[in-house]
Amino acid sequence: MSPSAPRMLHLVSAGTFSSQAVQAFLDDLQDDLQTRADLPELTLVDGRTALDGIDLTAAPTVLLNADRAEVMDLLALHPLAAAVEKYALFAWWKHRGTRPGAFWLHGHLPVARRLGPDIVESPLYRTDAHGAFGSEQSPGLPDLLARYLAAFTRP
Repeated sequence: MSPSAPRMLHLVSAGTFSSQAVQAFLDDLQDDLQTRADLPELTLVDGRTALDGIDLTAAPTVLLNADRAEVMDLLALHPLAAAVEKYALFAWWKHRGTRPGAFWLHGHLPVARRLGPDIVESPLYRTDAHGAFGSEQSPGLPDLLARYLAAFTRP
């Protein structure tokens, strides 16, 4: 299968993914996934949505707009691929296209470490298995997530 955007993009939300920042993120992520990841499906769950009752194992699942105070616990408790914290999402959107770098995506640190030497791990948000990471060389947060998802889906 050649790299392509997910054939099925599931959006799960308690309300709506209506903010301009979220829509811009989804647009850029779709473009970045075109060349980076071979994902038949991807589920994006709004951070305000209760995770109980959602099948988090059917496809790689990313928590979008996650609360900083809860993100590390949610990664430890649920089979999430990654989480995009709401402040990081807003900061990316505010500076979208004007400066390189992407901070802080939350995910599995062993997967993040496979992305290469440009990855910087946060000393504040980390456990042995999960943590926040970023890259000064990444064009933006959607690109970093696409790179991460490509590594996450490879054995």
